[in-house]
Amino acid sequence: MKKLLIATAALAMVAGTAQAQSSVTIYGAYGNGVTSVKEGGVNKAAQSQNDARDHLYTTNLGLTGTEDLGGGMSVFFRLEGDLSGNGVLGSNQDYAATKYGTTTNVFNRQAHAGLVTKFGTLTVGRQNDSVKDTEGLAQVYNLSDNLANKTRIGDRIANSVKYAMPVWNGLGATYTTSNNPADAALDAGDSTTRHNSFAITYKVPVNGGIDVAFAQGKEEASQAQTGKTTRISARTNVMGDLTVGAAQTTNQGATSAAKTKQTLVSVNKPFGKIDVKAHYWKNNASDSVGTSTDGLDGNGYGAMAVYNFSPRTAVYAGYSDFDATSAASKVKVTTAGLVQTMV
Repeated sequence: MKKLLIATAALAMVAGTAQAQSSVTIYGAYGNGVTSVKEGGVNKAAQSQNDARDHLYTTNLGLTGTEDLGGGMSVFFRLEGDLSGNGVLGSNQDYAATKYGTTTNVFNRQAHAGLVTKFGTLTVGRQNDSVKDTEGLAQVYNLSDNLANKTRIGDRIANSVKYAMPVWNGLGATYTTSNNPADAALDAGDSTTRHNSFAITYKVPVNGGIDVAFAQGKEEASQAQTGKTTRISARTNVMGDLTVGAAQTTNQGATSAAKTKQTLVSVNKPFGKIDVKAHYWKNNASDSVGTSTDGLDGNGYGAMAVYNFSPRTAVYAGYSDFDATSAASKVKVTTAGLVQTMV
């Protein structure tokens, strides 16, 4: 009997250990509100961005799982989709369209698996490219998206392989590559679009740390460049709790003369349970990559106040104004809503 009890206890310990080595987590956020958008002085009839997300966090639903393989190795997966205001999971919103793979799938944001070793992390599937990984460094909240935040490279990309080196003394780097069906607008008649991007990040050990990043991505079809994006970005805390982010992004077309330079500065300052957020955006376009005809040329600003009921629940009100060179492309956004995140 004593031996049986010992054996049973041993099995229970083994089972508990195995359970601890493998886990699945559900995460996400749901937010909704009222958004008014004026483009060229005219109220937009369809508020597609309000159907897809709130303007504080991205409204989404996902799950991730990990398993410890031992010896410093583990595997994981991540599945994530947009969650619309009416509860539909997956990409049924205009803003989520992408030139990299289908967007009609449920897990339109992320769908990849990965292997973690002491030599780095390798992931395969639909995921952020290396340029998009640095997007949030300078952008402290989603209302910045309404200020013509458009990049040639910097998206979620299907059929991709990404390698991330282990972070060493604050230094990190990633590289992403993929071949996908051609985008009709950029590469008509070509069979595939080749994508390569990389990012180098570093935490400067001064004033509590300054996160900096350099990222670059390139597309080509038929061995010819169709697009290129270069971004330098940084984020730091000033006076303890004032967060400041900044980025300089250059978008380039098929030639070096076809450029758009974008500058973003954003700040976040907490006052008790209230967060005050603001940003300024300026676009300088040279020709067809971002002339006044497509609304990229111009400058704008935005501000938002957020009241945090708890670490998971908040209400917000915000406004942004992009003064495009083209009168028809001037955009004003007023929004208010509530969002709750899952821990």
